[in-house]
Amino acid sequence: MGRAGSGRGVRISLIIVALAAIAVGLVHLRREQTRVAYQTQRAQIRQVELRRRLCDQQVELGRLTNPQCVRRRASQLDIALTDQGTVRTAQAPGDARR
Repeated sequence: MGRAGSGRGVRISLIIVALAAIAVGLVHLRREQTRVAYQTQRAQIRQVELRRRLCDQQVELGRLTNPQCVRRRASQLDIALTDQGTVRTAQAPGDARR
C-alpha cells in the first residue's frame, strides 16, 4: 500500500501544481485585460477630445472663410478684392509675368 499511496501523492501534487499554474495564468490574463481596458478608455477619451477640436476648427474655418469676414480682413490689410472675391495683386516692377 506504500507504493499506491505515494503514487496518489504524486498525482495530487501534480494536480496542485497544475491548478496553481492555471491560477497564475488567470491572474496574468486578468491583469492584461485591465491594462488593455485602461488603454482603450484613454484612446476613446483622446478620440472625443480630437473630435471636439476638429469641430471647433471647422467652425473657425467656416467663420474665417465667410465672405463678410474675408472682406473685413481684406480691408484691414488694404487688399483689393475682385467681384468674385479673389485677390488682385499689384505687379512688381521688373516682373517677367505680364
